[in-house]
Amino acid sequence: MRWGVTTQMAVKALKRHPFIFLILVFAYSVPIEIVAGRLGNPNMMPAITMLTLRLSTLIVTCPLLSAMTLTCWETGWSGVSPLIAQIFDYKKIDRKLWYLPILFLPLLAQIGSFILIDAFGTPIVDPQVSVIRIPLFFSILFVFAAAEEVGWSGYAIVPLQQRFGALNAGLIIGIASSAWHLAPRLMTGQPAMTVLYSTINSVELKIIMAWIFFNTRRSVFGMIVFHALDNVWYSLFPNYGSHYNSMTTVIVMSVFLAIVVACWDAKTLTKFRFAPRPATPASP
Repeated sequence: MRWGVTTQMAVKALKRHPFIFLILVFAYSVPIEIVAGRLGNPNMMPAITMLTLRLSTLIVTCPLLSAMTLTCWETGWSGVSPLIAQIFDYKKIDRKLWYLPILFLPLLAQIGSFILIDAFGTPIVDPQVSVIRIPLFFSILFVFAAAEEVGWSGYAIVPLQQRFGALNAGLIIGIASSAWHLAPRLMTGQPAMTVLYSTINSVELKIIMAWIFFNTRRSVFGMIVFHALDNVWYSLFPNYGSHYNSMTTVIVMSVFLAIVVACWDAKTLTKFRFAPRPATPASP
């Protein structure tokens, strides 16, 4: 317990530089994107194409590297350990009810998208989800999500919340994250409308994640699990993501986001607007 308290105090004590962090994320990403883009020529040999795909995955380490760089600059190497320790800060989630949105909201989003796809007249023939692969996918994607969320959630969002409020902090992180993902999406040759809807979805997700983050005592572990599960269901959405529809996903996430914005305050995202107020004692 003492170690956990010390870690939390050390992380809070840092004087963070969130906008320099965002600049660093893009700066670290540029060399990877340039090399991956040059190797991504369709006329290249399959072995080179596979190398490009593996190289492009290194981009997920950029938020982690940026957070570590700034933490070293701000406090020295001694601050890096508390930063990384946030990956397993699950003890912060004292209200276990919040595991419901962490574990099930990404799944509900894909189920809702599946229903809308069918309603729009493009039913998925023989939909299949490989349940047996879920643990494998989650284990891999947990590592990738941790590399991102130590930066986005573990480093940048708290100082942004202190300056602009929780809702705006989620919006800033969402815009930055979606812009950061833009180059890889364009490099894979996705249609323009798919890129647009995926960008909107990224922003919506980060705001919803900010809502969960501030209601779980700033648990980075909760954000990593949520992020990983979102990618798991995206990857396994009927027939290994081949029928993923970014437009219907945006529609469903917009509903979730509207509920959050309507029901919780913008400054902290922790105060339920419709909570019953304590009765005022009658004057004698």
